Amino acid sequence: MATIIIGITLFAHLILAPILIAWVAFSRTNARLYWLLVTLFTASFLATMHVAGAGWSWFGLFWRWLFLALFVLAIGRFLRKRWSQLPWLPPKKVKPWLATLLVGLLAVYFLTSIPYLVSAGSHDGRTTELTWPLPDGDFFIMHGGGNEAVNHHYNVPAQRYGLDIVQLNDYGVRARGLLPPTLDAYAIYRTPVLAPCDGEVLAARNDLPDQKPMEMDPDNLLGNHLTIHCHDLTIVLAHLLEGTLRVDVGDHVRAGQSIAEVGNTGNTSEPHLHIHAVEGRVTDHDELAFKGKGRSMTFSGRFLQRNDRVDVR
Repeated sequence: MATIIIGITLFAHLILAPILIAWVAFSRTNARLYWLLVTLFTASFLATMHVAGAGWSWFGLFWRWLFLALFVLAIGRFLRKRWSQLPWLPPKKVKPWLATLLVGLLAVYFLTSIPYLVSAGSHDGRTTELTWPLPDGDFFIMHGGGNEAVNHHYNVPAQRYGLDIVQLNDYGVRARGLLPPTLDAYAIYRTPVLAPCDGEVLAARNDLPDQKPMEMDPDNLLGNHLTIHCHDLTIVLAHLLEGTLRVDVGDHVRAGQSIAEVGNTGNTSEPHLHIHAVEGRVTDHDELAFKGKGRSMTFSGRFLQRNDRVDVR
């Protein structure tokens, strides 16, 4: 399974993009219309992956910007070398027009997704400002935002605006390797977790052992976790490390106080911190995890979504 996941992610992020860019730069087309549709298709694919691609922290964030720069250069090359030599329309034959139609349909398909991706940066209703729940470091949002294109929590009411946060190491990636089998290879593992607000601890679990990466525990969805009541919300902090919780039910915490460490417990494939906010004072597990009304959160005024970076110094 890990090999399949790596293969799909690698192909979508690092192989398909340069193939499309080369298509734009070196196209042997005999019509401007065909090339313009190829360029629109490539532009919309790159924009989609730039915003919604979930694997950039695996390979390095610079790839997103490198591909955009190469795309601009590819356009320039074609315009300089071939544009003036071509007619606008393909020859009156079946194959060239079928190829043009196919590329046009691909371009339309990806272009129509752009407004939806733009809307991922917005949210419904009120938002609540919280303190960033991790110490100094370079952090990255794996899942989060205002629709399911960028946030796999979105269709679960309680977790609608939930965030999955990883940490980037000195090389700008989340781990030493693509899917390393050891927990210590992940930059965020054992990172201290800080209280995101002043409030009262409503629930605490501290007894579940870490799982190996890719071994998930759906029966204990949140794993070791804490919930904190503040701002008439219940804040859920999940997938914590066994034995590291420094507070208990009924304790009052202050924003920025160290309360636990990041682990790999619960329904998680690798170490990360999950955080979401549910309206009201909630103690029922199903309300916390599924049925409650999720509230959007901001950190230093930012509503975070997938591929956002938070550099805390």
